[in-house]
Amino acid sequence: MTIELETVDERDYVEVRWRGVYTEAALLDAIDRTLDIAESRGAATLVMNIDEVRVEERPLDTKQRYALGEKAARVQLGHVKRIFLAVVGKQPMIDPERFAETVALNRGAYGKVFDDMDEALGWIKQRLSN
Repeated sequence: MTIELETVDERDYVEVRWRGVYTEAALLDAIDRTLDIAESRGAATLVMNIDEVRVEERPLDTKQRYALGEKAARVQLGHVKRIFLAVVGKQPMIDPERFAETVALNRGAYGKVFDDMDEALGWIKQRLSN
């Protein structure tokens, strides 16, 4: 399965909206394609909107979230350009404990996970003003 991507160019960032069904392979592929889009547009900041990604299997367990955080960091660090990510979504894609985010950050990824778009945009605005 593939996750469909829709790109919206905003003034200070690029937003890529995802639609589809979660599988680990589809998610990692979509992260890679999303970063490619941001790089091709010269973006330094990216909103990865995963609100419309469905989980049709049981929710991810801790071991799966750990592996996902490791692999997502590896994908991000495999790109030449450093792009800050604001990932926006809802449960069950977004873990309220943000465990996968913590794992990814501990492995060198750069970004933050949100369950509210306004919070994500506020974080971006603050980051850009520094």
